[in-house]
Parts: sequence; C-alpha cells; structure tokens
Amino acid sequence: MQEFDSLQSIDAHVHLNFDAFADDREEVISQMEEKRIGAINVGIDAGTSRESVELAEGHDHIWASVGCHPTEASKPFDISKYQSLVKASNTVVAVGECGLDYSRPEYRSENQKQLQEDVFVSQITLAAKTDLPLVLHIRPRKHSMDAYEDGLDILTHLQKQADTDLAGTAHFFVGNKDIAKQFLDLGFYISFTGPLTQDSNLQEVC
Repeated sequence: MQEFDSLQSIDAHVHLNFDAFADDREEVISQMEEKRIGAINVGIDAGTSRESVELAEGHDHIWASVGCHPTEASKPFDISKYQSLVKASNTVVAVGECGLDYSRPEYRSENQKQLQEDVFVSQITLAAKTDLPLVLHIRPRKHSMDAYEDGLDILTHLQKQADTDLAGTAHFFVGNKDIAKQFLDLGFYISFTGPLTQDSNLQEVC
C-alpha cells in the first residue's frame, strides 16, 4: 500500500465505483496514479462499501471508507457488515459517509429521523471502537441548521460516553460560523464544494 506522504494530493471524498465512471473508471484511476493523486473512495451502503474496499485493494493509491448514508437508513441495516469490512482490510481508513439528512420532506418525518439517528449512532460507535475517523454527511433543511444541531448533539454526547476523541470530516459543509466552530472544537475538519462559489455566507465561513 502506498504511503499518503508519497502523493502530490489526496481527494478525500470520491465515488469511483458509481455508474458515472462506468465507461472510464480505469482510465481515471490510471491518470490519478500518473499524477500522484490519491483518493478515499466512500461507500453509501453495504454494497458500495464492499465495492470501495475491492477497488482500494486493487490500487495502491486508493483507500476505502465504509458506511451507510442517512438517506439509505430506511433500508435493512446491519452494522456487522461494516465491522467485517473494517476487520478484513487495512485499506479501510474511515467510517462513512454517515450522518443526518433533513433536506427533503420525506427524510424528516419523526420515524425517518429516528432511523437516521439509530444508523448514525451505530457508525459513530464503530468508529470509536476501531479508532477510525468519520466521513459525515449532514444536510439541514433549507434556511435551517437543524440537522447540524442534532448531529453535533449526538457526536458530543457519544464522545463523552465513549471517553475517546472522535475525528473526521464534515463533508459538503453549508453551515454557519457557529456550526463550523463547533465541528472544529470537536476535532473535525470541514470541507466545501460547489455552493462555496455562489454563497457569500459560506465564503465568509471558509
């Protein structure tokens, strides 16, 4: 396995196993290797997490993250499948992407929110037990910080309960300065994507 410090840069959140790369996946991976670009390929359910591990095991400059995306929380969930992947492969460097997503009405019924929380808590516990960072997907409803507030409450509570430091990245961050500070104080990084180019409030946070 290639060492991180031998690479020019690392993309911390990719989905190279998705259908969007069906026609040119190996070409993209080969170009990345030539340019000394590494990547962490992120799963969104048990199947794509397994694919992430398989992809990582076949390429020295790719690593895997295994987890269940919050919008997949209503499907059957078995944490042991993710535990097995972590134990079986040293290419697994993170747990996720996991978190809470209230961005659409169908995701924020009380039943759906509870399912998301249960699945999220299971993955935080796995990360704490295996000393792996978390890849967080937390998306609030428009003009609200609700999912961030709930997610931070869960992370803070479980960090105290586990008596261990949690870490990771809050992916696709669209929160405000206060939310950003709370993540940083917990030991997390935050990452920005496309909305940063058009949102002056996000630019101020960044």
